[in-house]
Amino acid sequence: LYGNSKKAQEALALDHFQKHGIQVYLPRVFNNTAPYENAQKVCSSLAKQVVEHKLGKRQKITTGNLRSFRDFTDTRDVISAYLAILKKGRPGTIYNVCSGKDIEIKQVLNKLLVALVVIAVAWPPALSLSNRAAGAAGMSQMTWNAAWPWRTPFRWPPAWP
Repeated sequence: LYGNSKKAQEALALDHFQKHGIQVYLPRVFNNTAPYENAQKVCSSLAKQVVEHKLGKRQKITTGNLRSFRDFTDTRDVISAYLAILKKGRPGTIYNVCSGKDIEIKQVLNKLLVALVVIAVAWPPALSLSNRAAGAAGMSQMTWNAAWPWRTPFRWPPAWP
């Protein structure tokens, strides 16, 4: 459903570009993460749970499939990609804004657990989702590259109430 709605948005934008000359740029932004982001996103959800565990407020960390892969891009890089697209991009072109690197969710959790002893991690084994990037299509023509390593957001302390 989500993917279909994104395709429909792109088709509508391209139609307006082709028929009416409306200058549209089509960035396809993959998973992004940043310090202090919404705790519903995977990295922040895991970080929040790890902190709650450390504070004794949680006995186990609940996750989805830790073997899933995502292409994470720091939100600050996404913003710089938007600017690069607006400055150097071509209207009517689709751009994949991503790092081009697959990160296993288990790696994200392991980064967060470096200094902690975890009692239990529970996840439903039936889940197998993937959001992998086939590379930053279109972005390479503008010499744009992600500057922030995917682990950068984990260097800031979380700020949950």
